[in-house]
This record gives sequence, structure tokens and C-alpha cells, in this order.
Amino acid sequence: MTSNSGPQVLKNGCRCIEIDVWNGPTSRLPSKSPLPDHRHHLSTASLPRAAAETFESVKQAMSAKVSLHSRSPSVNQPSLPSAESGATAETSATTETVTTTDSSATTGSCATTGSSATTESTQVGLGLGLALDTAEADKRIVRSRDSSVSNRRGEPIVHHHGTMTSTVGFREVCKAIRQSAFESNPLPIIVSLEVGADREQQEMMVQIMKEEWDGLLLDTPFDFCNPHERQPRLEELSRKILIKVKRIHEGAVEGEIDRGRSLHVTSSINSKPPICDALAALAIYTHSEHFDDMKSLASRTPSHIFSLSEDKFFALSQDATRLRKLIDHNRQFFMRIYPKGLRVDSSNPDPSFHWRRGVQMVAMNWQKTDEGMMVNDAMFANTNGWVLKPAGYLSDDPLSVDSMPQRTMNLRITVLAGQFIPLPEDRKKSGVGVGGDKKFRPLVKVELHAEKPTKSIGYVWTSSARETDNPDWGFGASPCEFLNVENIVPDLSFVRFRVEDSTSNFREPLVAWACIRLDRLQQGYRCIDLVYPNTRRPSPGQLFVKIDKSFWP
Repeated sequence: MTSNSGPQVLKNGCRCIEIDVWNGPTSRLPSKSPLPDHRHHLSTASLPRAAAETFESVKQAMSAKVSLHSRSPSVNQPSLPSAESGATAETSATTETVTTTDSSATTGSCATTGSSATTESTQVGLGLGLALDTAEADKRIVRSRDSSVSNRRGEPIVHHHGTMTSTVGFREVCKAIRQSAFESNPLPIIVSLEVGADREQQEMMVQIMKEEWDGLLLDTPFDFCNPHERQPRLEELSRKILIKVKRIHEGAVEGEIDRGRSLHVTSSINSKPPICDALAALAIYTHSEHFDDMKSLASRTPSHIFSLSEDKFFALSQDATRLRKLIDHNRQFFMRIYPKGLRVDSSNPDPSFHWRRGVQMVAMNWQKTDEGMMVNDAMFANTNGWVLKPAGYLSDDPLSVDSMPQRTMNLRITVLAGQFIPLPEDRKKSGVGVGGDKKFRPLVKVELHAEKPTKSIGYVWTSSARETDNPDWGFGASPCEFLNVENIVPDLSFVRFRVEDSTSNFREPLVAWACIRLDRLQQGYRCIDLVYPNTRRPSPGQLFVKIDKSFWP
């Protein structure tokens, strides 16, 4: 998540946000004396800095002296060396990243407060015939050191490591969350922290969260709800931000790495920094617990949340016995699935596969509009981001896992016409030439997202192509048919419509789409609203369709 995408994500109903936090940029600092009253004399390291500052003072004094004699054109004024030739002035910049050399500083617009990258030259000329005042130079060195020590480390940063995303300050992200978290939605937010920062930066994270989320952050348990006994009810968490993070003791090291760890410190890529006590204490009703194997499912702490990669969960769910245990666990406790590490393009898994196995949270890359994101949008459309599970998936459900309600379905969808289909960006509504709108040939793909008996079975249907942005297939059009489809859970199954440009050869063919949860798909003649491909904002486009749907038993 970034400070730019965060507000819109929250306004769209997202109630669980993952933030990857790393060490802020560091400055190159002078060594600190072990004794606070120790007198700092000149050394080979401090001499250039003192000389540069003394040179600047001399330059100012000489400039003033020169101005006093400037009335006499016969006076030969001494020439002072330029700050750009022979001496480089000390330069500091607040940065996003830290360079490995002393000669450059990379600056960025999303700078973190208090961080600096310093360039300084060791080539300072003293050939002015002036004596160096050691006492004054010592004072300058102490003032410079005190200033540098106060800015030794910038605030933590947020970056989705291993992907092609930008870097932003952690405080900036926290501010963005506060501004939009409860603007039109009072339901609670879970902030899942993936921490690659060290202890010092973790403590800074706690301070920042308490400052920016004052009054919203749940930092102490409710008196009426013991976290070792039960979870709070949804209404008890109104306008609250809950922290999800690991609880691991000092010195513990986690070996499960999917994204790599440090951006700014040298450490093993196969280890995570231990979570400090102050940060772990914020994981009150939502704490991360490591999943080792199926024996881990025996955990009965109400606040625990297992996080598994999509490929690991898929492998476990292929065994019927393990699958029953997973579903039974997920009736009582939270489980979260995150994209596998190979998704470096920030693509998304199909979350419906995991929802049908009782998983509550599937981590999605909101910046990527793909199949998984379309299904996710359909699941939470017109809700406040929290959806009650269907019968058979609830904690107080008397049904056994083996007798969960699943139905067989016949579904017929006849695509009759479309209107105001969005034109691709390279076509103009002129009707002239190859790029004109009259050469636009849209087609419709319909896909059913439901439980498949085997991978080889695909529930996809494609229409023929029609002309212009107002295509007409007519009442004699062949229907899309999905017949005798078994194991359907209507609340967790979806129908997706993709409108594509059939004449697209070298660009993305998708021009508009819609996705509807199966239990919300109404029978009869219907107009389906389409959204733009990337922004996921409503477009003027619509599809006119006929729906025939039946279930049994």
C-alpha cells in the first residue's frame, strides 16, 4: 500500500491492509565519544569539516573587506577560490534511498522526516596565510556532531519488496489511513504489518502509529473482552484500527521468507528481525502465528491468525483429510492467504478458491486489475468490507464439514446487445479510417468462477464479434450455457463478463468488464453495468442480457 492508493482502497471498502515496513535511510555519521564530557580534538576525520567551515567564515570576512576597498579601482583585490573549485560545500538532502558512496545523494518527493545523505569533499584549500583556531574548530565539530547524531536514522519506509513498486514514508501512509479509514465506513480495519525493520525502527513505528492514529488505534484490550477467551463483536470495534503482527520473543529468527528482507541494512536474506515488545503488544485481538504443519491447527488462542502462501494452501487442500481440518479450523479462527513469491508483477490469485475453503482474508494487490481483483470487487460490492460467511462455514453451525450445503446449477446467459461500450484509447469516435469507432468489433467473454472438479474443465464462453460501440447480437443469439455444474456455493461463486476488442493485435484487448456474485445475479432481462478496465470506475457502458438460473436440490 502507498499513500496515494491507500485512501481510494479504503473508500472502496477494504478493511484489511498489509504494510511492508523497512528501515529508513541512514546517514554517514562521525563516531560518538563514549564519555559525554570528553573533549573532541582535531583528527584526520574531523579536520576537513572544520577547515571547510573556517574557510567559509574567512571567505565571508574577506568579502566584507573587499567591499570596503571597492571604491579604489587601483586596489588589487585578492582572488578567493570558488566553492565549486577546490572546495565542495557540505550538502544534505532528505532521501528515499541511501547511496553507498559519499559523492551522491538520491533525493525523492516521498522523503522521510529527519533523514539525510551527506556529501562532503576532503579537498579544502588553506593557502590563505591564515592560522587555524583550534578551539573554534573544536566548537564547530561538536555542533556538527550533535546535529548529525540527532538525525542518524530516518523514519521507517514502506515498500513492497521484490515487486516493481515505489517507496513511501511509514508516517505518510499512517496519515493517509487516518484521513480516509472511517470517512464513510465505521467498521474496523486490520493493519497487517510485515516487518523488515530493526528494533529501533520498530519502536519508532509504534510511536508513529500512536501519534497518527490517536483515538483510533486499539492499543489496550477491552475490559469486557479478554483476548484469551474471545474476539470482540464487530459492533464493539467501531472506528478502531487493529494491528496484526507476529509475537516472537527477543532473539527469535523466522526462516520463512518470501520477499527477502532488508533494503538498507546488510543482513541475511533468510532471516527476519525479531519483533520488539512494544510492537508485539499492539497485536491484541489479531496476532500472527507461524504455521509449521497441520499440527499447528491445534492452536486455540482466539486471536491467532495463520498466514499461508497460496501455493502452500493449495497443496494442503488437495488432500481430503487435510482439507476437512483446514475448513474446521477456519470456522473458528482467522486464516490469511498471501500471493506466492513468484508474482513479481503484483498479479493476484483467485480469492474465491480460498473463500470456499473457509479462509477469511486473501491478500490482494489492489493496483492490479486482473481476474482475482475483479472477483474480489464483486464479493464486497455494496458492502462495508465485512461479509458474513454462508451457512456451513460459521462457527456455531451444527453441520459437519462433509455435509456443507452445495448445490447443482443450470445457468443460461444470452447476451443480446450492448450500448456505449468504452472505446479503446487509440480509437476516436469519428467513424473514419481504420482507427475509427465504426471499425470497433467488441465481443463478450463470460466466465463462471465456481468449484471445478478438475483443472482441465474451464467454464468460459465467448460470443461472436459485433460492430461499433453499440453492438447488437439480436434475440436469436446463441446463449452461454453452464449446465449441471455441481458443488455450487452461490454466495462464493461468481460470473465475470469481459468485453474485448476483437481487432486488437498488439495491445490489451479488454475495454470493459463486470463481475457479479452468483446469488446476486437476478433472473430475467437485465442491464449489466460495465466498469473501466484499470480504474474500476463505472463507465457509461452496459450489456443487455437474459438470465435463466436454477438450482437443486
